[in-house]
Amino acid sequence: MLKGVILIFLAQVFWVFQLFFLKKYLTQINPLVINAFQVFFAFLIFIPLLFYFLFSGNISKLITDSKIFWIGVSGILWIILGETFFLFGLFKLPISLASFIALIYPLLATILGVLFLKEVIDLYFILGAILIILGFVLLIFK
Repeated sequence: MLKGVILIFLAQVFWVFQLFFLKKYLTQINPLVINAFQVFFAFLIFIPLLFYFLFSGNISKLITDSKIFWIGVSGILWIILGETFFLFGLFKLPISLASFIALIYPLLATILGVLFLKEVIDLYFILGAILIILGFVLLIFK
């Protein structure tokens, strides 16, 4: 479990620097253009990896048409819709407020996890969620 926590923490550190660079240097560029370039650069990095995994035989047996469909749906929801809306919002708000509003993400993910994946949460999680919601309300409606 500790390894997972460390990996998620590192992802958040990289994401924070990405937000900082976007807010500091790129607010005058349309978020759709930024996303297009981000996808292009990610494409350049990931295409060789994709071919490696597909031709090494390790993963090609696991990738079915339905899995490719869900990979596509998740990419559309994350990059095209989620990231684009977030960038438009980030360019209209202070980075501190935009980042705090993003804390709604784990609450929504938890609700989906409980409803559809049968995950179990405890009282401490519920109390933490209530605090996040209260903080959200205080910042938005101050």
